[in-house]
Amino acid sequence: MFKIGQSSPRKQTLVAGLLAVAGVMTSPLVADCLSLVKGPMVLDVKSCLVIDPVKTFDMNLERYKFIGDLPPVDRQKFYDSYRGLFIKALVARSDAERSGLSPEKGILMGQTIGVFVPPGVAACGALKDQRIAVLMNQACCEGGGQPPCLLTSSYTFKEFKIAGKASTNVIERRRQQKSTSPEQKEADRLLAKKDFAGAAKVYEKLREERKLDILGNFHLGLTYRELDQCTNAVAPLTFVHDRMEHPDLWADEEPVIRRAALLLARCYSKLNRAEKAVIILNGFLLDPQRFEKEIHETLRHKDFGWIRTTKEYQTYTEDAHRALQRIPPKL
Repeated sequence: MFKIGQSSPRKQTLVAGLLAVAGVMTSPLVADCLSLVKGPMVLDVKSCLVIDPVKTFDMNLERYKFIGDLPPVDRQKFYDSYRGLFIKALVARSDAERSGLSPEKGILMGQTIGVFVPPGVAACGALKDQRIAVLMNQACCEGGGQPPCLLTSSYTFKEFKIAGKASTNVIERRRQQKSTSPEQKEADRLLAKKDFAGAAKVYEKLREERKLDILGNFHLGLTYRELDQCTNAVAPLTFVHDRMEHPDLWADEEPVIRRAALLLARCYSKLNRAEKAVIILNGFLLDPQRFEKEIHETLRHKDFGWIRTTKEYQTYTEDAHRALQRIPPKL
């Protein structure tokens, strides 16, 4: 565990640099108080820093000068409120919701975020490299100095439960057992060799026996698409696509689900079912920055040529171009 404080000026400079990299010593993050995140999450903790507010909040900086103007008793209370931890964590699963005019569920899934852990909740040793279940809360930060608003994250939680080592749990182990079964390995080998008919036969047998995992169902849909059998691809791809709303969804499954969603839309297009394809495509427009890659592919993939002249797809393309223009440029 790396502690801040009682160090030489050179070490203090190093600590400040580490905190800046961790996202602690930059300008405060102001949360949009009309759309705050709240609810259950599972986090894989990547790093943990102990905050020493005396060192963190440099009163020589304009934004922290107000601290020096506080009466000594109040200044000590202020410091004590920030004597917690700052963790970086991957959101492995999210049932949290963003409030506001357009509520969203499953927010922050798969993203790495900074989180303030209030004083007394935990030590870094209890969190580092652990998978933890928390009730996440996003503070309303409108220029106030209450925790965690002077840090770069407005996310915080007050209680946690250890769910195991990071990237492990019972459901995940069962899923890994399926994906490493000899039968599925053989199907994967056939797919790699482009023996699509042979791979489809093995994958289909595993699906009938309910032994096929998320990736296996996607691969089955892929083999059927390669065999130009989109009618058969719909069922396994729909199974994967529907997992997006499943309570047991984990972050490492999301990339597969996104690929399956795109492939399912392509198959619906090949089947001349424009309305079904566009329902999936419009889902990408709900978060164009997150799904930018998929949106670009929906506009250029040859499979969508089957519905290119339909009103549904033409309306989608107009909406997609507008959505892409709203994405801020990458730094």
